[in-house]
Amino acid sequence: EEFHVVAKPGTSNVAYLSSLLQLHTDLPYYEYQPGATILHCIEQAKNRGGENLLTDVFYVAEKLRKENKELFHILSTVEVNWLDIGEEDGVQYHKICRSPMICLNSEGNVESVRHSIPQRDSHFTVDVKYVKPWYDALRTFIDLINEHAYKFKTQPGEMFAFDNTRLVHGRLGYEDTSDNRRFLVGFYLDWDEIYSKMRVLKEKGFQ
Repeated sequence: EEFHVVAKPGTSNVAYLSSLLQLHTDLPYYEYQPGATILHCIEQAKNRGGENLLTDVFYVAEKLRKENKELFHILSTVEVNWLDIGEEDGVQYHKICRSPMICLNSEGNVESVRHSIPQRDSHFTVDVKYVKPWYDALRTFIDLINEHAYKFKTQPGEMFAFDNTRLVHGRLGYEDTSDNRRFLVGFYLDWDEIYSKMRVLKEKGFQ
């Protein structure tokens, strides 16, 4: 199912505003996060602003592991409540998932990331001794993803795709007016389906 990224009056979803959209992953409150995010630019703000931002968090995580193992350990072990509560199109929802920001596999390699400031529960249910160290680690993490963000501005007709479990994305603010609209159509794909299609095409001789 597609979704439309466009300024909407009265929305509670920060993605549908024209202000700065901080770097984040989509739907961190789902146990099974969307794999690939695809965004198709239909209209782009003609004036200043509206650029997309992308950061490879796997790179940032490994940089953090190398330079400050303690902060990396905190972000990869302390569990956080990610949630979204509200109503959209007449449907109420209350979604929650508990997970560290940086998720590791059984071999200790970074497997996925969850990060979205507006969708992190303000009720921090951890031992008090972890609270300040976690926020210190979060501050360092945010500084790093902002420092290493790649900025670009899509034009109408252009499309880009990225791994939602590896990259955080955001948007610079812009002025939304009748002659300065920004409109993107997005949808998600599971990596299972992508890999399945790749295998089928390979079996048919496509490289």
